[in-house]
Amino acid sequence: MRHSYLTKEGLAKLTAEYEELKQRRPQLVRHLEEARQMGDLRENAEYHSTKEALAKLDRRIFDLGSKLNSARVIDKSKVSPDGKIFLGSTVKLKNIDSGAEIEYQLVDPEEIDIDAGKISAMSPIGDGLLEKKAGDTVEIRVPAGVLKFKIMAVA
Repeated sequence: MRHSYLTKEGLAKLTAEYEELKQRRPQLVRHLEEARQMGDLRENAEYHSTKEALAKLDRRIFDLGSKLNSARVIDKSKVSPDGKIFLGSTVKLKNIDSGAEIEYQLVDPEEIDIDAGKISAMSPIGDGLLEKKAGDTVEIRVPAGVLKFKIMAVA
């Protein structure tokens, strides 16, 4: 089984979403039964849209359940004592061309939150930073071209 590596916050967020979706499911099933009572199913838009919503909900519940069953919480103290960037690291970068500084945390794709500075470790920037250290200069190819960063700090 492949493990999912999540931050403590990410695990809590996914667990809360999973529980909320499981609680919402019976209501959607009732709504589907009510829509079924409305007549000819071939022309019953309410029935079909509810059935589709239930299938989507069931898929998300299944996906979250699978991810949570294989989840491991990232313990930063055990992953990279040598200061290398890894999943869960918070990285302060300086764009060499513009001088702008930015901070990112590398996370599992389920935890992405651009506004909070959480980017996927599998994104071009995330992947380009993995296993680098503070003080390193990196060139990362992104769809818009090449970005050059100086790694200022890793936590």
